[in-house]
Amino acid sequence: LGKIFYDQGAFMQAMEYYHESDAIYMESHDEDRHAQNQLELAKVYYYLKQPDKSLDLITKAQSFYERTGANKWLAEVYGQLGHMYEKAEKYDTAWFYENKALKLHQQFGDSAGVARVYENLGSILEDKEDYAQARHWFSKAASFNGALKNEVALVGNLNNIGDSYRKMGVLDSAYFFT
Repeated sequence: LGKIFYDQGAFMQAMEYYHESDAIYMESHDEDRHAQNQLELAKVYYYLKQPDKSLDLITKAQSFYERTGANKWLAEVYGQLGHMYEKAEKYDTAWFYENKALKLHQQFGDSAGVARVYENLGSILEDKEDYAQARHWFSKAASFNGALKNEVALVGNLNNIGDSYRKMGVLDSAYFFT
């Protein structure tokens, strides 16, 4: 239920259900689900403007997954860390973690994860006002999401491509994509 409320933007209700789930996972000594739940709860705290709490939960999940070698989940951890550092304007650290996530997604053939990282790399470059390079990564994400038929993500990719053109003053191309 936490995920449903999260997807609806009802973060307080999501947090309540994630905490209930966490108690069950802790009681049953299910460390893997506890760590997964921490990653989901970290997203909630981030959107509730509590980045320190979010980072603490991500770091705990990171410790568990590095200890157990659960690389698929580690890719998610690194992606969330990259996102957190980007929003904190620590772009070099964000780039570092996104590339760690990318390598793991590629290793496991996770095309959706690769597309997500490409989008995030573009976002980092856009924040740094390197719009041409940002557009390169947004385009790569769009190619993957188009092949995956992930229309929701593809719309976001195309909008970001258009936005990068707009920020460069290339309005004809901007209008085409947005």
